[in-house]
Amino acid sequence: MGQDKSDEVLDALKAAAEGLVENITLLKLAVERMVWICEQRLSGMTYSEMADHADLPHLVETFRTSLHLLERDGHRLRVAGVRTLHAEGLTIDRIAKLFGVSRQRVSVLLRSPPQDSAPL
Repeated sequence: MGQDKSDEVLDALKAAAEGLVENITLLKLAVERMVWICEQRLSGMTYSEMADHADLPHLVETFRTSLHLLERDGHRLRVAGVRTLHAEGLTIDRIAKLFGVSRQRVSVLLRSPPQDSAPL
């Protein structure tokens, strides 16, 4: 394959790597928040008192964002992989077995736009 051609799978891998780095940062913040909550609770602070610290990241929002990033990047990578393998001659049955999904799911992925974000 020539270097001047776009490679959908490589592009998806690069985007997924960037998403994972962002996720690592988010999850580190979540761990820091959990440690802070545990420390404050053990020192006698109520959860409602902790809620007043709006400058700290909220765990529920952090988890939601983290899951969204994983789903978005995973979807893009799945679509790119399915489209590329199919273009290289693999059958829908073979791709379904490789990905551990149904033939119908592979067909849906083949019809998906390559950079379509995954539904929440």
